[in-house]
Amino acid sequence: MLDMGKPTNSDTSQSNGGENFNLGYIHPLRAFRKEHFVTLDDLSFLTGISMASLSRIERYKQYPLISAAQKIIKATGGYLKPEDFFGKKI
Repeated sequence: MLDMGKPTNSDTSQSNGGENFNLGYIHPLRAFRKEHFVTLDDLSFLTGISMASLSRIERYKQYPLISAAQKIIKATGGYLKPEDFFGKKI
């Protein structure tokens, strides 16, 4: 299991509506990228999702569309799961 790190003040983000949906942990997508030495550019190329969108997902600034989450899951070889993006099994 990945070490998701400890919460820090710099990890806390808020969505546009003021809802804090970052619990202070590194997003599993970012953890995957760092562990496997995958850049945002690499992942963008593999998924067709912009680097800006991937970055916002990693920083808990936006949730991905289901279709985008599926592309990311496929690009990571199933390493990530839907609940990594949406917080529960869907």
